[in-house]
Amino acid sequence: MTQVDADKRYTDLDSAHIKSTAKSVTFHYQGVSFKTRPDGMRYTYKLDGYDTDWHATGENSVYYENLKPGSYFFNVKAIDRDLNYSEPANVTLKVVP
Repeated sequence: MTQVDADKRYTDLDSAHIKSTAKSVTFHYQGVSFKTRPDGMRYTYKLDGYDTDWHATGENSVYYENLKPGSYFFNVKAIDRDLNYSEPANVTLKVVP
């Protein structure tokens, strides 16, 4: 994880607390592989408390709108060209009224 953008930019990613008035939240991440160029990485992600399944993408950010107050846990795994999955990177997100 590199940062979370919402009502402001969060770079201390142990836990992020955002106000429910924030219209959107963007999670930014970057996988690293000696075998795969950064633009060739694939990712799988899930926002616990919102998503029911994992989603696949080639983008290095994920955007959510209008999250309701509560606790969320964002997980992302990088996938290299040989289909090796990284350990998950994650951040706890709390949306407060």
